[in-house]
Amino acid sequence: MQEEYQSLTRLKNKVEEKYKKQLDSLRIEKDNEKNAAIKKRLAPYFAEMDMQDYVFFDKHPKSYVTAYMLRFHVGDLTLDSLDLFYSRLGAALQQSFYGKYIDEEIARLRGGSPGSKAKNFEAIDIIGNKLSLADFKGKYVLIDFWASWCSPCRKGNPHLKELYATYKDKGMEIIGISDDDRNHDAWKKAVEKDGLPWKHVLRGLDIQKKLSNEPNDRDISEKFGIHTLPTKILIDPFGMIIGRYGEEEEALDIKLKEIFIK
Repeated sequence: MQEEYQSLTRLKNKVEEKYKKQLDSLRIEKDNEKNAAIKKRLAPYFAEMDMQDYVFFDKHPKSYVTAYMLRFHVGDLTLDSLDLFYSRLGAALQQSFYGKYIDEEIARLRGGSPGSKAKNFEAIDIIGNKLSLADFKGKYVLIDFWASWCSPCRKGNPHLKELYATYKDKGMEIIGISDDDRNHDAWKKAVEKDGLPWKHVLRGLDIQKKLSNEPNDRDISEKFGIHTLPTKILIDPFGMIIGRYGEEEEALDIKLKEIFIK
């Protein structure tokens, strides 16, 4: 195992050296906007690093290193790919600490992916009223997982407002789920500044439970397997998930046109 891990580390060190100057800029930059711009320029670096891991997983499917490293990719692999790598681990590794962790993450991701029935949740919204997903039955609901500190989320809000204006009278609602449980003021200011006219609640994060891997039924993000922001989940009038989208806008736009423009 040690030899395999060292081999993977050497390969990734070569990629890191290639992007050293940009990585140093990212480490010292504190401004969210500039940080996001640097990350965008570093996208090829992150892609190369991920690819090194994927190649390793494919060559060493039953390695403990694969089980260990796979947990860092539950947010960037598709459900099918994650499921495939997990299935190749073999029974012994699947019962290991990391194997069980990956299995739990797959279950969460499957619960927030197309083909699954959306889990109900209840929360108190931004103006103090009780909100339940069940109350929106009969409408298309777009759940937007975002945060005040998430630059791509904020950058995409103007387009999301355009979609809301276009489809709200045709039967679509939006619920914003913010990852700002530790900073309510920032959440409320962001909603006001960006002029977001739909319903808003916090995800329900309990950081102590999160760190100790304890279950938290109030954490909406956990119910839908959310690891990256923004993530948008589209639910049909029968409560079934029919779409899951990231930062890209085109796929969601096409889906909504298919639904509402006939």
